[in-house]
Amino acid sequence: MANSDFIIQYGTLTKYIGSDAEITIPEEVKRIGPSVFKNNTNIVSVVISEGVEQLGGYAFQGCTSLKSVKMPKSLLKIATGAFSGCVEMANVVVPEGVTEIGDAAFSGCTSLENIVFPNCLHKIGKNCFMGCDSIKSITIPEGVSNISDGAFASCQNLKSVSFPTTLTKIDSSAFCWCYNLEDVIIPDNTTEIGKNAFRNCYKIKKIVIPQNISVIQEYSFANCKNLTSVNIPDSVTKIEQHAFAVCEKLKKVSLPKNVEMDVHVFLGCKALANKDGFVIVNNTLFDYFGESQDVIIPDGVTSISGCVFSESEIKSVVIPEGVTKIAERAFEVCKNLSKVTIPQSVKKIEKDAFASCPRLTTIVIPEGVTEIEEAFRDSNRLKKVFLPKSVTNIAHYAISYKTTIYAPAGSYAESYAKENKIPFVAE
Repeated sequence: MANSDFIIQYGTLTKYIGSDAEITIPEEVKRIGPSVFKNNTNIVSVVISEGVEQLGGYAFQGCTSLKSVKMPKSLLKIATGAFSGCVEMANVVVPEGVTEIGDAAFSGCTSLENIVFPNCLHKIGKNCFMGCDSIKSITIPEGVSNISDGAFASCQNLKSVSFPTTLTKIDSSAFCWCYNLEDVIIPDNTTEIGKNAFRNCYKIKKIVIPQNISVIQEYSFANCKNLTSVNIPDSVTKIEQHAFAVCEKLKKVSLPKNVEMDVHVFLGCKALANKDGFVIVNNTLFDYFGESQDVIIPDGVTSISGCVFSESEIKSVVIPEGVTKIAERAFEVCKNLSKVTIPQSVKKIEKDAFASCPRLTTIVIPEGVTEIEEAFRDSNRLKKVFLPKSVTNIAHYAISYKTTIYAPAGSYAESYAKENKIPFVAE
């Protein structure tokens, strides 16, 4: 290896024209430019000389034979994609002095087993270690406050993570698809857990949400198949859709009484079902695993979440007094559903609530309902809809022109029928 193999301009290594397997970066280099060694399959080991402060973006990307890298104490930053796709690299020691590891810096390093972080590290970039299948444990140093989007996503053999007390945010998909990740202790100072953060972490059994979290974002813990219990503190005011969906073994949930919950939060959580097959959390019905096709929803339920009975074999349903809304797609594609009893407490029927229900021929909407969205889409055999005087808003395509509306004369329903050329009978 000769220094003539290195093209250096004003302290920046801009090009390498050699073919050696073992490389030592010349001492006069202060910066390694972008993509200098990209896709060089000859390199097996690299020694980066003291004095180099920055590795440029994608500097060693795709160096599929690279096994060993020695980085200097002078290094301050590892830029985006610097070692991505270096599939033979098994061990990395990031030197003291490095404060930032860029986006996707080590993504796809499938043989990487050990990574040692410096104590001064502050930032781990997006997708930084995504797809590093061989990593089994990670210790994130004190000082790191944010684990970026997808930072450790798809690290399929990652079993344990030690978080610093300085951590305040776990971004979206940070540990998504870490199939072997076991119980995690999220630090008390954490204020945000992003969507999909721990989705598909099959082996997590228990989660304690820190007291500073106010929102549990969508799909945060979805499909954690072995999760059995979760304790949600009083600080949480909202749980977004699918947050714990398909957590099949979830048996125990502790959560605030007045927390707001979106649709599908506990969809597919079979172990939460009562003896009749209803999954009810904080008076909201999230799923049904019962065998009866003639369903009587229990008293005390005040909300029916979306998709609860979607594509089920139920033939009839009685909705209890107290329910105020029938959510989107709640009874979608119920091919055998022919009878629905709706209470006067219901105020709104949302989009596709009864879509594609071919055996539903008649439905009585009680006094009290004020709004009907496109609830009956593709329920082509619906011949009669009885509407109350209280209805004041019906979506344009909510009711087919093949259906007859029965409602009080002079009501909003009558004017809606005339405007949309739907047959009308005054009651």
